[in-house]
Amino acid sequence: MYVYNKFFVIGVSIACCFLFTFFGGSSCLSANVKNSPKETLSYAERLVLTNPDSAFLLIQKLRKEYSDRKDVHALAVCNQQLGKIFHYQGAYAQALTFYLKADKIFRKEKDRLLIAQNLNNIAQTYSSAHLKQKSLPMFKEALKIFQELRNDKGIAKTYSILGKFFEKKGTYDISFGYQQLALQHYKKINDSLGLAKVYNDIGSILERKRQYNDALKYFTLALSINESLDNRLGQIGNINNIGDFYLKTGDYRKALSATMQAKSLAIELKSKRELISACDNLAQTYKLIGNTDSAYYYSQTASKNYHQTFKEESSKQINLLQIFFEVERKDSEIQQLKVDKKITLISTGSVVAICLLLILLGFKSP
Repeated sequence: MYVYNKFFVIGVSIACCFLFTFFGGSSCLSANVKNSPKETLSYAERLVLTNPDSAFLLIQKLRKEYSDRKDVHALAVCNQQLGKIFHYQGAYAQALTFYLKADKIFRKEKDRLLIAQNLNNIAQTYSSAHLKQKSLPMFKEALKIFQELRNDKGIAKTYSILGKFFEKKGTYDISFGYQQLALQHYKKINDSLGLAKVYNDIGSILERKRQYNDALKYFTLALSINESLDNRLGQIGNINNIGDFYLKTGDYRKALSATMQAKSLAIELKSKRELISACDNLAQTYKLIGNTDSAYYYSQTASKNYHQTFKEESSKQINLLQIFFEVERKDSEIQQLKVDKKITLISTGSVVAICLLLILLGFKSP
């Protein structure tokens, strides 16, 4: 009897260990996966603005890893960054899908700061997709949260976005009021980059209102800050705006000088949007001074770059979607293979366990 009990205990132990290996082993292995450092995600976030294709692949990799580790918060941040990438490429429906996924998690975690930041992203996407009526309530909800959190940077940014929102709607006085509020908060926290953007946007509003001298003052302030920060991309827009000011006020010599400078900088930094703007201004300036050949040349250059940029962005958007769906398909196949393998191993383990028990039960028979 003692021998039977001893073999029975050993057999059950072996069977339990075998089953545990296949039922629980995978979770143990996943727990040992090396954590990705926070720096990797921060790097991916910065990469979104400079190299969206590389950022996309890196974030997809991180997204899978965080999903496997059930790190819900990090997964939500990845979704938010994917939303930004799709937004920049003009794929607004896909951007909203990821922003809303992130929003759901942020709200579940009650992370109000990330909720507010993400609301601004969602609102800007709706606005870009010409669904402005859906944008305003989200901007206001984001602003309310930032105010309750006393987060001046978030408040300033939301006011600035609202200012641009109303400028596009043509309500310049409301737009100007929001930019002034943004200015107050950026000054409070001494955010130079934010100040440069707001100064440029205020100049844009004043130019639209034909208050040209005041507009020039703000464009010059923005340029001075961007030069001190060595923000060369920001400088192009400021210089283009200054060139546009001289064009509209009839100083064509200064208009050509400033716009040529913007054009050269745009070519150097490979900023096609700013290059299009500069070429368009050059075409208008040369037309006004009667140089039709140069006017035609720069008009054609602006048109060529516009169509090329549109084509490139469309191709990027399609490629991005193809990569995304291909990665999703492969991930789905891998997950299915893992499930199939686990089912096979569990079935094998169960058969072995039953066989062991039957063999041990045989010891009891006379």
